[in-house]
Amino acid sequence: MKNKLLLLFAVLCLYSAHAQNYTWTRKADLPDPNYQGASMTINNKVYVIGGVIDHINTPVNLNRKVWEYDPVADTWTRKQDAPGTAVYGASYFVIGGYGYIVNGWDSTNSGVGPSDCWRYDPATDSWAAMAHFPGSMRYTCTAFAMNGKGYVTCGFRPYTNETWEYDPATNAWTAKAAFPGTPRQSMTSFVIGNYAYMGAGMPASYNGWAYINSDYYRYDAANDTWTQISSFPGTPQTTESTFTLGGKAYVVCGVTENQYNYSSGASKDIWTYDPASDQWNMWGIFPDTGIVGGNHVDCNGAGYIGQGEHFTFGTYSRVWWTLGPAAGPFSCTATVHSFKINNSTFNFQANGSFSPSAVLTWNFGDGHSATGTSVTHTFSTAGTYSVSLSVTDTAGSGCGATASTSVTVANLSNCSVSIASQHIGVQYTLFTNASGGGPYTYSWTCAQDSSFSSTSPDPAVVLTPNVPTTYCVTIMDTTGCTASSCTTITYVPGVDSCSTFLYIYPQGNIPGVYNAYIYHSGAAPMSYSWSFGNGASSTVPLPVYTYPVSGFFDICLTIVDSNGCVSSYCDSLFYAFKTGGGPIHELRVISRNTVGIQDVTEATVSVYPNPAEGKITITAEDPITAVSITDVAGQEMYEQAVAQVKSIVADLPATMASGIYFVHVKTTRSSGTTKLSVIR
Repeated sequence: MKNKLLLLFAVLCLYSAHAQNYTWTRKADLPDPNYQGASMTINNKVYVIGGVIDHINTPVNLNRKVWEYDPVADTWTRKQDAPGTAVYGASYFVIGGYGYIVNGWDSTNSGVGPSDCWRYDPATDSWAAMAHFPGSMRYTCTAFAMNGKGYVTCGFRPYTNETWEYDPATNAWTAKAAFPGTPRQSMTSFVIGNYAYMGAGMPASYNGWAYINSDYYRYDAANDTWTQISSFPGTPQTTESTFTLGGKAYVVCGVTENQYNYSSGASKDIWTYDPASDQWNMWGIFPDTGIVGGNHVDCNGAGYIGQGEHFTFGTYSRVWWTLGPAAGPFSCTATVHSFKINNSTFNFQANGSFSPSAVLTWNFGDGHSATGTSVTHTFSTAGTYSVSLSVTDTAGSGCGATASTSVTVANLSNCSVSIASQHIGVQYTLFTNASGGGPYTYSWTCAQDSSFSSTSPDPAVVLTPNVPTTYCVTIMDTTGCTASSCTTITYVPGVDSCSTFLYIYPQGNIPGVYNAYIYHSGAAPMSYSWSFGNGASSTVPLPVYTYPVSGFFDICLTIVDSNGCVSSYCDSLFYAFKTGGGPIHELRVISRNTVGIQDVTEATVSVYPNPAEGKITITAEDPITAVSITDVAGQEMYEQAVAQVKSIVADLPATMASGIYFVHVKTTRSSGTTKLSVIR
C-alpha cells in the first residue's frame, strides 16, 4: 500500500483573536458500523439511514436500519426501518421537517438499483412512497435542498451530470440545468445562504486510473444557473465529510487518486471554504483515523462526522465526532495536541474547557506565534522546540490556562525532480526521479490542456500525434522543500521500434499480494532485466518476489529485443509493508502482452464508460473492422467483426468478473489497444 503524505499548502488559516473557537469532541458511537449511509438533520436531531455494515462486496450486509441521534442527550435510538430495497450511496435531503431518500446501490448488487423516493416523518416514525426518480439508476450522487425543493445531480452507472429538482408540493421531478463540469460521482457539497456549492468528485477512469477533480461550482436554484468558483487548492480528494459552521464550509478527510489506486489510508486534512471571499484555507488535521464515505451533518450549531471506512477495504467504523463551540460552565483548562504533517511542519490544536470567545495564543519556541484553536507552523531549522499555549478567557469572571508540548524537527534537506517517459503508441506514462526527503507529493499540469491535473508520480496521458505537448510537475518532500521540472513530448507515429510498460495492481482476494502485467512491443525474442528497488533482481519474464522488509520501492523493468532496441519503465508507487503479523507484500508478474509495432503506433482507441459494468461504447479515429477483449492473462473474453463504423456498442459477457481487461481494436488503417476496468 502507498502511504500518502499529507500535502503542506502555502495558504494556512489562522483564526484571529476575535474568532469563534471550535474544538473536536468524541461523542457516543453509533451502535452499528456504517459506510455511505444517508445522514440528515431533522428538527435538531440526526438520522443515519441504511448503508453498509460490513464489506462492500457482500450485498447481504447492506441494511435498512434507521438510527436517531439526540445531540443533547448524546444517545442513539433505533427507529422504524426504511422500506424498500436496502441501499448505500443514496441521495438524501430535508424539506419541511421531512427526510427524503432517493435511489442508491441495491442490496442484490445486480446493478439495476431502485428508483424509489421515500419520505420519512420523524414525528410519527413512518415512511411514505413519493414519485419515482425519473432518471436512470445511479448512486453516490450529490443531493441538497434549497427554497423548499430537493435537488439530485451527477452520480455513477453511468457517469452523468444531469440535475433533477423535486417539488414536494406537487410530488413531481423536473429536469434542470446540467452540472457544467465533467460527469462524476461522490462530489463534495454544502449549502450556504441562497446557494449550493459542489465540486471535486471522481469521474470516469483515465486510462484505467482513478482520478479526482479539483473544480468547484455554485448553483443558484432560483435562476437555475451554475457559476464556477475557486478550485480546491490542495491534493484533489473525494468522498469527504462536510458541514457548515459560522457561514463557512468545513471539508474533512477524504481520499486522493493515489489512495484509490493503491488502497492506502485516507487523508486527515481539514479545509474551510468562505463564500464571501471565495477562498479556501487549511484549518487543521482530523484528530482520529481518516474517514472515507462517512456520515456528516450540521446540527445545533455544530458539525458532526463519523462512521465510514478507514480505507482498508472492509474496516468500517462506529465513531462519532463533533466540531463546534464548547458548552459552559467553563473551568479554564486546556490541552495541546500536535499532528506531524511533514518533517518540519506541524498542526497544533487546543482542546479543553474555555469559552468560544477565549483568546488562544501560541508560541512555537522559534520566535514565531499565532492565535486560534487550530494553527499550522513550519520550522525553518532542525531541533527540538517547546510549543506553548496561553488561554485568556473573558467569559464570566475571566480566567486563564496554559499548556505545552514539544516537537522535534529533523532531516531537513534540499530536493530536486526530473521527468522521463515511456509509451505504447499515443499512450504515455510520465515518471519522476525525485531526490530529497521522500516520500513526496506531486502536482502535474499541462501547458496545452488546462483541465489536466494529477497527483500521481507516474501519470498516464494520451498524446495527439505530431503535436508537441509540455507537462510540468512540482514535488514537495517531507521537509516542505519544493522543486519543479517540465518536459515536452512529441509522439511521431512509426518512429519507435520497441517500448515497455508495467502496471501493478492489488490482487483482489489475497491481502498483501500485488499482481503485475508487462505490456511491450519489439522484435522477439526479448530479454528481461528486473530491479525490485532493494538490490534484488531477476531475468525471468514473469518473476514472483516477496519483500523481506517494509518500505517504498522503485520497481523497474528493462527489455532488449532481438534488434538490440532497449526500453525501460519504472513504477515508483509500490509500497511493501507488514502490519499485524500479516505477510509482507508479494509482487507477482502474471502476464505479458506482446504486440507488433504497428499495433501500438497508429490507432487511438476510446472506451466509455470506464470502469464499466454491462455495455461499453468503443470509438476509433478510423472505421473499426474488428474488436476483441482479453484478460490480463491473454485469454479472449469477447470478439466481434464490425462493418467499418467508427463507434460500436459491445455487451460485456456475464463471465467477465471485476478486474482489468484489454480492448483490442482493428481499423481500416491500423489497430490499437486500451485498458478497461470492469466492475461487477
